[in-house]
Amino acid sequence: MEKEEFLGILKTKKSAPFLFLGSGFTKHYLNTPKWDELLQHFSSKPLGQYSSTLGTEDLYVIASALAKDVNEEFWRKIQNEPECDEHRFVSSIRSQDDYLKLIISKYLLDYTIDGIPEKSISELNFLSSINIDGIITTNWDDLAELVFPKFKTFVGQEDLLFSDVQNVGEIYKIHGSILDSRSLVLTKEDYDDYNSKNAYLAAKLITIFVEHPVVFIGYSLNDPNVQNLLETMMRSVGKNNKGLERLRNNLIFVEWVKNPMQEIKIDYMDKHMNDNKILPCIVIKTHDFMPIYELLSHYERTIPTHLLRLYKKNFYNIVRSERPERKIYALSDAELDKCDDIQFVCGFGAIEKYKAVGYKSIDRSLLFKDIVEENDFNSDLILKQTIPSLFNGKNNYLPCFKYLNNMGISSKEECAESYPQILHELKDGNSLQAYPHFADCDIELSLEGVLEKYENVCLWKVFALIPYITITDCEVGKIEDLIKKYIEQSLQFGNNTLTYFRKLVCYYDWRKYGKWFHK
Repeated sequence: MEKEEFLGILKTKKSAPFLFLGSGFTKHYLNTPKWDELLQHFSSKPLGQYSSTLGTEDLYVIASALAKDVNEEFWRKIQNEPECDEHRFVSSIRSQDDYLKLIISKYLLDYTIDGIPEKSISELNFLSSINIDGIITTNWDDLAELVFPKFKTFVGQEDLLFSDVQNVGEIYKIHGSILDSRSLVLTKEDYDDYNSKNAYLAAKLITIFVEHPVVFIGYSLNDPNVQNLLETMMRSVGKNNKGLERLRNNLIFVEWVKNPMQEIKIDYMDKHMNDNKILPCIVIKTHDFMPIYELLSHYERTIPTHLLRLYKKNFYNIVRSERPERKIYALSDAELDKCDDIQFVCGFGAIEKYKAVGYKSIDRSLLFKDIVEENDFNSDLILKQTIPSLFNGKNNYLPCFKYLNNMGISSKEECAESYPQILHELKDGNSLQAYPHFADCDIELSLEGVLEKYENVCLWKVFALIPYITITDCEVGKIEDLIKKYIEQSLQFGNNTLTYFRKLVCYYDWRKYGKWFHK
């Protein structure tokens, strides 16, 4: 197949492609270890010894046995070495596989913390610039989030199955994420649980496979994870080949070849599956991924993908709600005539200009609560109306970065251009350190150490101390859990405790959504 024929196929599609990323994608750019190499890194004995003892080469089974050994070694060290560094993890270890998942997550996180190699930066920047509707991946690492930072991420099957996904501007990490170590599908027990829900996952993803080209990058054609998902999906499409034909030009497998001189080669292939089924697909053989991205770049759209997701979600909420008090901002015809830079207008239903709840009437408590919840507020109006109305001379600590992030703002220059009234009020982590009297021994505590020492005896110190201590990216979710735990009762806190709590929310907001900002 010539490139022009392939481009012709892409141009017939109404929706932009999805990428289905496997471990080969991350290995290509960051040289991360293969799964067996990763397990071997944390094992004190050869994996072959596990295989021989267990009578299987199944890496999920081996991972279960390794998790047991690593867990036992962890507790031996805790018992025999009272001053060892591992003590800070004790309260995080609730099951046999928790410690192995935790150290794997920290190990893989270092690959992206160390940075993308210079030779790959321009290629990944190009990938991030093309129109991709979303990412599906079994990878645990956070490279996809770095390449597409404005996409919303869903971690694990539970998150995907029970969330209001839009199938645009989203990343589905179906095997978990290193930013939530317990979510990793690592052991035999994890994989059995994952497989038990595979039919539900396939049903959730079937719309994507029917409506979008899906490009598999970083997988072997015979990868069991992909094979199982596709077979489940084939059963959903139908028993006859007619349903499968609908997928013919939508399934695109990128097969990496070792020879650097190999030119890109595109062809149709009938992939043989179980039950004598044949899955029609397109295979692209290449040593270099850049030609793939160049082919995909021919899909054009006016609206950035992350904004399209926002519009789609908000429009859907308006349509399905009988009382969309906080969902609509209405412009009259006269106001529309004053706007010269509008590229499209979407309107439906009866419009009431003034709703029961206006954005200037959203109070401080509701705004802080929204940082860890999804109230579907219009971020632009929050930044232009709500936050300026809440700023006053005495208390200018308000969470802003979530809303700036939703509007695609990721630099001081962009903020100054779009929301200049917000920029001078932004606070970074150091600005939120509000109690300068902590002892060095407290500041050197881990997050778990802070919770163990103070949560049940002096809660305000927990809130005040966290902005001072070292917080890893893996622990940001734990701060979110802490905020959710106390958000409802925070209105009963005394003034000082409430102040420290709200500054903690601001710290979490900055750490999760605004690390680009520093005073």
